[in-house]
Amino acid sequence: MTNFIELRKKFYKDVFHKFKTKRLGKNYSKIKALVCLEIGVLLTYLFLRIKIKPNTVTCISILTIFLATIFIGSGNKELTLIGIIIYFFKNSLDLSDGFLARLTRQTSHMGSILDIWAGFVSIIFFQIALGLYVYVKSLEPIFLIFTLIIVVLNTVDFKKVYLIESLNNKKMKPFSIKEDFRKQKKGNFLIRFFGSLDYDGRSRYTDLVLLVILIDLYNFNLFLSKYVLILLLITNTSKFIYKFYKTIERFG
Repeated sequence: MTNFIELRKKFYKDVFHKFKTKRLGKNYSKIKALVCLEIGVLLTYLFLRIKIKPNTVTCISILTIFLATIFIGSGNKELTLIGIIIYFFKNSLDLSDGFLARLTRQTSHMGSILDIWAGFVSIIFFQIALGLYVYVKSLEPIFLIFTLIIVVLNTVDFKKVYLIESLNNKKMKPFSIKEDFRKQKKGNFLIRFFGSLDYDGRSRYTDLVLLVILIDLYNFNLFLSKYVLILLLITNTSKFIYKFYKTIERFG
């Protein structure tokens, strides 16, 4: 059984190796990273003690995200606050399961797929959480419709169609919509603007939206979160149309 000090050293080394850097960012990013890393070490130590498997940890992570989504959309101030805290520190569990798998030599293809799926679920559910919060606060059905559209656009992804086809046809040239999008961002202000608003699970973006919800939660006169939801609707719609166009262009 690895003692806590040794485990902590291995955990930090694993994270630095994974992200190919020994820097944790600056100012806010560094503080947030350090807190999440320390929580991640404690969780990993606990999981080792009670002999929980890495895939089970990933499932626990998915379950906590589901609960956090319900809490944020509950309309109850205390539960909403708990949901915000869960989302804020969710990276601790994300770091823990992969490290635990490598440490105990329980890495598997299933674990890799489950980890990717957990990331996708987190992105979708966070947007659902925001939509539910805005609806409960406003009681306007239009925000439920906006949330449904966002979910549908995220799940019906034309890029996946291309990736499946490229696996079946080895002659197809490698294609990355993200890379193509990045190239166009350099010269197009509109694409650059909407690209910066596109929610992809980044910690800073998540924390900013959580801060907006927190401000709304304790100041009823402010309702900034509905504008964030509208921005997400616009960016998700724009991204979907762009992916559809690029996929059709490739196949055509």
